[in-house]
Amino acid sequence: MDLFYTDVFVLPLPPGHRFPMEKYARLRAELLAGGEFSASDFHLPHAASDEELARAHDPDYIRQVCCDQLPERTQKAIGFP
Repeated sequence: MDLFYTDVFVLPLPPGHRFPMEKYARLRAELLAGGEFSASDFHLPHAASDEELARAHDPDYIRQVCCDQLPERTQKAIGFP
């Protein structure tokens, strides 16, 4: 089975944030510790293109995030510091 992980793409979020980034590394460690999977089963995916992101996000939102122009109000609604 091919497993894809993203625990190397970590955003520095404050402790107790509603989206704990470390959960990905912990899950991969647990799966490896269980012995059912080996390191060769895990693959680091490529970075998503704007086209791929647009399957789930509005193109204007993508532009704002990429250009560091996301309004503070929107950032806070998402939960970013």
